[in-house]
Amino acid sequence: CVGQEERAPLMLKGLGIGPKATFSYDELDVGSVFLESAHRYEVQLLNQGDIEVNFKLTPRDTTFGRRFEFTPTQGTIAVGGQCEIVVDFHPADLGQFHEVFEWTLKGSATAVTLAFRGVSIQPTFTFDTSLINFGSVSFGFLNSRMLTLTNDSQVPCVYKLHIP
Repeated sequence: CVGQEERAPLMLKGLGIGPKATFSYDELDVGSVFLESAHRYEVQLLNQGDIEVNFKLTPRDTTFGRRFEFTPTQGTIAVGGQCEIVVDFHPADLGQFHEVFEWTLKGSATAVTLAFRGVSIQPTFTFDTSLINFGSVSFGFLNSRMLTLTNDSQVPCVYKLHIP
C-alpha cells in the first residue's frame, strides 16, 4: 500500500482452541452386576491441551444415573497432568443400562463424556436337587432329606422358602 495517506484497516478474527481433555476410557462395559452390590471403577481424566483444564460433572438424574457417584466431581488439571476419578456404583433397579455422563470444561465449547453400560440382575440361588427324589416311602414312615440352598451371587440375600 505504498503511497496511501490513510492506513487500510486490518481485521483479524479467530477462535481459541481452549482446554482439551479425554478420559482413559470412552465407555466401560461393566457386564452383569447384582442388584444392591457395590462396584468401584477408576478412570483417568487426561489434560491433552496447552492450558490447564477446569472440569465439572453435569449431574444425570435417571434411574441408573443416580446410582453412580464420582469423586471428585470437579477440579483443575495442570498442563500434561491427569486426575484420577473414582466411580462407585450401587444398582438398585433391575435391567439394562447405558449412562453417558458429561463433564464440562471451562472455556471449551465441547464436553468430554464417560459412558457405562451393563445389566443389573437379581441374585441367584440353586438347590442341590439330586437329593429331592424320595423314591418309594411307606405310609406312616418319616423319610427326610437334607437340602443345600446355595447363594450364587456376590451379595447377601434374604429368602423365604414356601412348600405347597
